[in-house]
This record gives sequence, C-alpha cells and structure tokens, in this order.
Amino acid sequence: MPTIAFRHDYKLPREEARRRLGELLQRFAEKYRFSSSAESEDRMMIKGRGAKGYVTLYETQIEFELKLPFFLAPLHSRIEKGIRWEVTQALAPR
Repeated sequence: MPTIAFRHDYKLPREEARRRLGELLQRFAEKYRFSSSAESEDRMMIKGRGAKGYVTLYETQIEFELKLPFFLAPLHSRIEKGIRWEVTQALAPR
C-alpha cells in the first residue's frame, strides 16, 4: 500500500496544538468521509475509504502516517501535498 508519512514541527503550546489538530481531523472527516478516534490523549487513529493511519502529537512535533488503498496510488503525491499544506496551516502561529 502506498504510504504518506511525515513529521511536522510546531511552536505552539501542546494543548493548543492538540486542539487545532482535533479541529483539522474533524474537517478532514467531513471533507473526505473518514473517521478518527483517540487511542490516547496524543495519538489518533484515522480510517475510511480503504485508508488507515495515525497522527501522533509529540512535545514539538506531530507524526502523520496514512496508508492509502492501491486505487489512490496515482494520486499519492497530490494527496500528500494537500495534507502537508493543511497541517502546516492548522499548526501555524496566529
């Protein structure tokens, strides 16, 4: 399965990063019709439409991993670019 995996540094307080990440995953769920559930306070599982992955929040960084179904392989780069942009925007200082 094609995989999107990256880490993203942030400079927000951890609670604020957690809140914004939760809002981002909610928008993703509505936009792309997948679900997310908390495995712990700092790790969320995401899945839907054959994709499955995790988002893990660390002190100054998040780790994003999403396994895509094979039918989305041709769109891998485009999907990854969009996700990275959304994460960057969500966790940018305001």
